[in-house]
Amino acid sequence: ARAAWQDLTAGRVISGGSTLTMQVARLLDPHSRTFGGKIRQLWRALQLEWHLSKRDILTLYLNRAPFGGTLQGIGAASWAYFGKPPARLSYADAALLAVLPQAPSRLRPDRWPARAEAARNKVLDRMAAQGVWPAETVRESREEPVWLAPRQMPQLAPLFARMMLSKSQNDKIVTTLDAGLQRQLEDLARAWKGRLPARSSLAMIVVDHTDMSVRGWVGSVDLNDDSRFGHVDIVDMVTAIRLVMSTW
Repeated sequence: ARAAWQDLTAGRVISGGSTLTMQVARLLDPHSRTFGGKIRQLWRALQLEWHLSKRDILTLYLNRAPFGGTLQGIGAASWAYFGKPPARLSYADAALLAVLPQAPSRLRPDRWPARAEAARNKVLDRMAAQGVWPAETVRESREEPVWLAPRQMPQLAPLFARMMLSKSQNDKIVTTLDAGLQRQLEDLARAWKGRLPARSSLAMIVVDHTDMSVRGWVGSVDLNDDSRFGHVDIVDMVTAIRLVMSTW
């Protein structure tokens, strides 16, 4: 499994370095499909090629690519779909995650397992045809069903992390969140979920008044509950325009 993941992150699944760089440019700097937008994307791609290695560009892609719903990055997708870190992915798992960003909504394995399996098998066949993976390994991987882990990925302040990631182009982001306080807030939100009316949510933010640093942030009562404005079309209740009911 580790060798499978190393082969995948070596860039062999994605053809054409320039194509990958253009995708990363689009992820870093979303733009309209106008002529001016294309020129801007091309310029950003050239900047990436000038300043980063191919492996660095691939790392950016894997950390920021969409994998369905609110999932962004290979680590989040690996935990959410398979319940394990990327280093433990099987050949079949790695092939599925390699193709998923091409059409994350249409190929989501939790919603369209048959489509996901067909797309995964095409990747496996290509790996065998190009001699990247042994034919016997590919044959066995094709027989694996698309199995999703019945567990949630470890996460803390997912909406806050998503917002910070969208505002930064750095691989390492330092925040002022207090992990212990954040867990307490999320536990409190889960406890209140059953008391809320249907199609309603809640949000909480804790700010240190001495320096105005954000110490805790809960943007939705349940990230995975569509009826409470979570998961795919998430509404972050902290930044949404709402009447403030109570403050301390």
